[in-house]
Amino acid sequence: ESENNFRAIAENANDGILIAVEEGLHVYANRRASEITGYSLDVLRKIGFINLILPDEIDSVLRRYQKMREGHPVSSCYETVIVKKKGAFVPIEITSSLTGWQGQIAVLRIFRDITLRRWKEKTLEKAHNMLEQRVKERTHELIKITEELDRKQKELLRHKSELEKVNKEIGQTNTALSVLARNIAKNKQGTKNAIG
Repeated sequence: ESENNFRAIAENANDGILIAVEEGLHVYANRRASEITGYSLDVLRKIGFINLILPDEIDSVLRRYQKMREGHPVSSCYETVIVKKKGAFVPIEITSSLTGWQGQIAVLRIFRDITLRRWKEKTLEKAHNMLEQRVKERTHELIKITEELDRKQKELLRHKSELEKVNKEIGQTNTALSVLARNIAKNKQGTKNAIG
């Protein structure tokens, strides 16, 4: 009954499920495992998980399995890449654990295709990088504008200072001209009085 319950759950799962015995051959594969890998259920039951893994990933997967068998702490969830029947690479997230299967030690692997998640992560990273670049560019533009405004402000302050100096000189000149005009007027009056 428990095996029937397991099969009912596994066949309706959204994740691929593979169970391999000590020799590495699968003794169980669900429908979703077939969909993700592209292999029929019959073929999946005749091959091992290593036959699905990207060659560059095999050593890492084997080391993880060996550590798990020896009882060393190892993360049960990790990411790797499988090769589909037609050769396409599929990134997967996989959870592995040791279990028993009909009196034998077996490895239960539950995995899901994370292609869409990876695409979203890359898209998000690309958008983040583009935004970061735009912020850098805009910051650079703002720095240039600020430097130009500072330069113009200094220039205006210099002109203001020059204008204040000229205004002061004009004021002094006006004062001198007023004094001169008064003196001329006095002299003119004095000359008129003397003549007159």
